[in-house]
Amino acid sequence: MHARGEQLLAAVVRKELMAAGAPASAPLDLLVVCVVGAFMGQLRAWVDGETTATPAELDAAFRAAVEPGVRAALGQE
Repeated sequence: MHARGEQLLAAVVRKELMAAGAPASAPLDLLVVCVVGAFMGQLRAWVDGETTATPAELDAAFRAAVEPGVRAALGQE
């Protein structure tokens, strides 16, 4: 179940990045892995009680950590 959820999330992330202009490529595959991994890591920490951050704080932290790399990969620096 867990792996299937990550696969579904990866498909959504890949589709969104390609819609934003990223070409299908090995670098895109790695970017998808990084985005999904960051999200899942943050989700696990929250579910396991390792953080008491609010959903808004989690969102802000995720975006701060991930968006610069995504923008760079899309050439939107």
